[in-house]
Amino acid sequence: MATFEQKLEVSGRQAPKRVYMLATGRERSPFQQFGARFKDDRGWQFVSFACGHDVMLDQPQELATALIAAA
Repeated sequence: MATFEQKLEVSGRQAPKRVYMLATGRERSPFQQFGARFKDDRGWQFVSFACGHDVMLDQPQELATALIAAA
């Protein structure tokens, strides 16, 4: 829960990328609302995976590719 409540403090010159990754396979996910919010926001890169919560098990290659691209 703390990851949702604590602000990220960043130092240095370059601001980090803002990337939201969403697993869309669960209809009743509380994270869908954030996906809808960030999907068309130009300040965020939005990545979705057509699987359940365990993206690392269901789509490991796609997740690895997305994480490397976000780094």
